[in-house]
Amino acid sequence: MLKKRVKEVKIFYKSLISYIIINIFLFVINLIFSPGFWWFLFVVAIWGIFIVLQFLRIFVFKNKIFGEDWEDKKNKRIYG
Repeated sequence: MLKKRVKEVKIFYKSLISYIIINIFLFVINLIFSPGFWWFLFVVAIWGIFIVLQFLRIFVFKNKIFGEDWEDKKNKRIYG
């Protein structure tokens, strides 16, 4: 369980770093080639929603909904 949690946190931080670096790159491309229309904001917003959802799943809810704790409780209730 602990190794799985560490792996999830590691994946989140990698996703966050990728999000920041790629969106900076997209901002620069947008600024150079089409400064009149800020299309990179669509990528920032949509991808940002997924980053926030990933953050909530890992750090806020911590697999409370249908996680291993839930499975253990159900198994004890059903099988004694």
